Amino acid sequence: MGRKDSLQQRHVQDGPSGGPNADERLVHCVHGRPRGEENHDAAVSNERRVIRVPAQAGFEATVEGCIEYLRHWADIYVPEYLMASTPHNFDYPVTKNAPDVPDLVGEVLVPFARERSLPLFFKVGAVRALNPDYRMAGDGIEVADLGFVTYMCKTNPDLKFFVTVLSRDNQHELTVLGNKFRNLHVYGCWWYCNNPSIIADTTKLRLELLGPNFTAQHSDCRVLEQLLYKWDHSRVILAKAMIEQVEDVAKTGWPFTRRDLRHLAHRIMGGGAYEDFMAKKL
Repeated sequence: MGRKDSLQQRHVQDGPSGGPNADERLVHCVHGRPRGEENHDAAVSNERRVIRVPAQAGFEATVEGCIEYLRHWADIYVPEYLMASTPHNFDYPVTKNAPDVPDLVGEVLVPFARERSLPLFFKVGAVRALNPDYRMAGDGIEVADLGFVTYMCKTNPDLKFFVTVLSRDNQHELTVLGNKFRNLHVYGCWWYCNNPSIIADTTKLRLELLGPNFTAQHSDCRVLEQLLYKWDHSRVILAKAMIEQVEDVAKTGWPFTRRDLRHLAHRIMGGGAYEDFMAKKL
């Protein structure tokens, strides 16, 4: 997991993120350096039960109590970012919730991210328990409404957002959004997108619209051995996509140098695009 050529962003969980506990905290590494992540799947669902979690830990069952709760865990884990998987039919800004349900994204996650200068990572498009008979294997996908991504980027130009989508149908729209907003970084071929044909098509699309300004792959595997096979087949596909893109550009007369090729490889396969975006001043 600490190898230099391992995935650009790594977590210790796979498939659906978060799990059953609203206060679950995960750890991930970037280039072998241990970093912290806070996972807030339940918070983006704006469920009443989430507001009770801080109270169970001795904090007030209020918006401010939720923020204090996050501060408590952030001081322990020192997270590099906040991550959440959006629920089925995610609606934001909130328009469908009851009046007494707090806006945990706008009132808790966004202010806390701004306070700690932390990016927000969103994993979009999962449908939990699509087939309940399959239990934990029963989750599916949906074509998500990415309007919330546009809204978040427009209304929070000082915050950084990382977004990955599960549906192939959303990939084009997300890539165009990544081209239009300097505070948005497109990343990964997540879960059901971790198929060779989808990785190849998605990477080619991103290279054409974003250049090398995206993070091609990531993993949040629960079983660390899953990381090995994912990167093993991914880097072959990524290398092929980069070669094809370089050949197409070279045909226009652009003189690629070895330095250019090393730079491209580092950004796509070595984490350079991720690191540059994290360091970028907005």
